[in-house]
Amino acid sequence: MLGNWALMGLDAVEAVYRERMLFQQQNEAEGYVTWKTPWIPVCSYTVTDTSYGLCVDGDSGTVWGWEEIAVVTPRFDSLTDYLEEMADALEAPGLVVGPMPGVARGALLWGEPSDPAVKDAWVPLA
Repeated sequence: MLGNWALMGLDAVEAVYRERMLFQQQNEAEGYVTWKTPWIPVCSYTVTDTSYGLCVDGDSGTVWGWEEIAVVTPRFDSLTDYLEEMADALEAPGLVVGPMPGVARGALLWGEPSDPAVKDAWVPLA
C-alpha cells in the first residue's frame, strides 16, 4: 500500500481494534482520546508489526495514522483520497513526490529498499 503500509488481515484488524479500545477505556478518566469506536484499522507497519498503522473513521471516512504511543493524526480526508493518490502514483510514477513505486521479486514497494538482497532486485516503475 502507499507509504509501504501492509494491508491487515481480519484477525489483525480485530486484535488491534480490541487492544486500542481497551487502552482508550483505561485512559478515558484522564481525558485522553487514543481511539474511537468507529475507527477501523486497515494497514499496519508490517504484516506482523501492528504498533503503527492506518485506520478509517467509519463516521467521517477520514484516514488516521496511529502510533504505538497512542498518537493519532489525520493522514487523508478519506479512504478514496488515499486510494486515488496510490493509483495516481502507479499510473504516473514520474510525478510522485516522495518514495517512487517499484517492484522487487513480484512485490510492490514504495522507495528503494534498504535491504541489499531486495535492493538488487528492485526496479522502479517507469
